[in-house]
Amino acid sequence: MIRLLLLILWLASGAAQASEGRVIWYPGQAGTGRFPVWEMEVPHAAASVILLPGGNGGFGNIGENGPLGGNFLVRARNSFAQRNLNVLIMGKPRNLDLDDSIRLASWHGKDIESLAQDAKARLGKPVWLVGTSSGTVSTIAAAITLEASVLDGIVLTSSTVHPNLIGSPFHQSLDRIRLPVLMLHHQRDACWACEPSMVADVFKRLTQAPVKKMILVSGGANPTGPFCEAFHWHGFVGMEDEAAGLIADWIKAPSN
Repeated sequence: MIRLLLLILWLASGAAQASEGRVIWYPGQAGTGRFPVWEMEVPHAAASVILLPGGNGGFGNIGENGPLGGNFLVRARNSFAQRNLNVLIMGKPRNLDLDDSIRLASWHGKDIESLAQDAKARLGKPVWLVGTSSGTVSTIAAAITLEASVLDGIVLTSSTVHPNLIGSPFHQSLDRIRLPVLMLHHQRDACWACEPSMVADVFKRLTQAPVKKMILVSGGANPTGPFCEAFHWHGFVGMEDEAAGLIADWIKAPSN
């Protein structure tokens, strides 16, 4: 009875703070443990975006104002919410780093599927996957296997494209993606795995996408740290809000 009461109080508290965000734990696949999702539900949302951070995955610890992770998508969460999109940032099971082999694993895809199905049923809005850097490996793999009844489209930002990577889009069946696709990349991205000159070749392989667009940006300011990390051009540093705006606008009205 005490546990039930605590659960009811937790749910009530979460609903009251939905606009600010809350952590929801999902069961995950057998043997992998639960995974957290940071959710921000907004009034009159046009769609729901499931954000898949890069690197080893996850959104970091939770501070007073939400997740503390530095990934571009984590930093831009409020920009998406301010543009009338429900935001769900997918975390990772405890003590498990998401390398490319895991991002390509069927159980990871099933975790994404269960989250997308729940978001669509519970929030009642179209569901889009938005991945950045290594998160695009998960996004592409999910788009290949999931039906349009689960996903309404995908966004690939700072895609990891180098053929030496097992998760590279050159090693995935892009011709099986039958969803709208937006590719957003920074012209000055200097990460070896995300060479801007290769993005056009990936884009051409999306032969079955009913709507697709590639946007190369050049804005931002003050890049710092390694080229492949979140606070360099690779992470749209200094233009997070603008990048989120481009994504949100396209999700609401996809066009070639």
